[in-house]
Amino acid sequence: MRWHRARAEVLFALVISILLSFSVCGCGNEITVSTITGRELNAVSSRVPDVTSFVSRTDGWGVTNENVYSNGIGTPIYHFHKGRWHPIQLSGGVLLRAVSTVGKDNVYAAGTVGASLAKNTGIIVNFDGKKWKMSSIKLDEDSVLGIIGISMVSPSAGWAVSLYGALYRYDGEKWSLVDKLHRSVMINGITAVSKEECWLIGDGIYQFKRGKWGKSFTAPNEGGYSMSLVNTTDSWVVGGDGTILHYDGNAWIEQKSPTKELLRSIDMLASDSGWIVGMQGSVLRYDGTNWQKVAFYPGLKLESVSGISKNEAWVSGSFEEKAGNTAFLVKVE
Repeated sequence: MRWHRARAEVLFALVISILLSFSVCGCGNEITVSTITGRELNAVSSRVPDVTSFVSRTDGWGVTNENVYSNGIGTPIYHFHKGRWHPIQLSGGVLLRAVSTVGKDNVYAAGTVGASLAKNTGIIVNFDGKKWKMSSIKLDEDSVLGIIGISMVSPSAGWAVSLYGALYRYDGEKWSLVDKLHRSVMINGITAVSKEECWLIGDGIYQFKRGKWGKSFTAPNEGGYSMSLVNTTDSWVVGGDGTILHYDGNAWIEQKSPTKELLRSIDMLASDSGWIVGMQGSVLRYDGTNWQKVAFYPGLKLESVSGISKNEAWVSGSFEEKAGNTAFLVKVE
């Protein structure tokens, strides 16, 4: 009976594959599905991260952006290579929620320490291709989330931020507090421009440049969640109500959006190529003129996107109605 059921499910998946034109890949197994919550995906949606950063089609890193702390273990960081996800459990019970890659053999991840939640401790870990290094940061704010965003320029330069806008810079040896937004703000992410400049995204869009706060702009409804930089006069931000903003070096201008859902992540490959994912399952692609919805996965909250080419992107997120995360490759011809 079990064999017949499995055979029927396989036949169903094959029929669906004829009807659809996009492919999904998870943990090294490529399949075509009608819905991300269907049985045919379950076989490849084992424990994987929901926040990822890929350096190539076959190599990436991820974290599980969730408050899970059990028996002092914490949450692992995941490395995708050789066709599957490999969890790496670090010591100290760390809870990691943000990740930034600098080439194939260098990754930074940020979060907090589970056993020290009440002590407002931020944690940044780094793997340089040979060994792991952990930096602990004492946060002067009432937050249990630690460091919520990190963006590296190079292995020896980068930026990190806390929930309430405490800004830290890495000089190749240590992380140091640079400044803090002196207002009641909440930050969702950070994007590095150079070792002297970065942008914070949250209930506003804030520029920090050469040791001082520069321009600030109104964020999208429900806040800004992700920024992607092509160059200093070509940047993008996404946020609530399907809002897409483009920066031309002077002002942020709202763009036409094909959806009203909260847009959670954007990754621009060039001025005429980019990807966006949303919290209701939409995948958007930019063709140099318009943003178009090219895939839709009902039942998924998509958290991050890493563009590989104009036709491929890794996306990751979590299920709405059941526990677990998923990461897969979207292909659009």
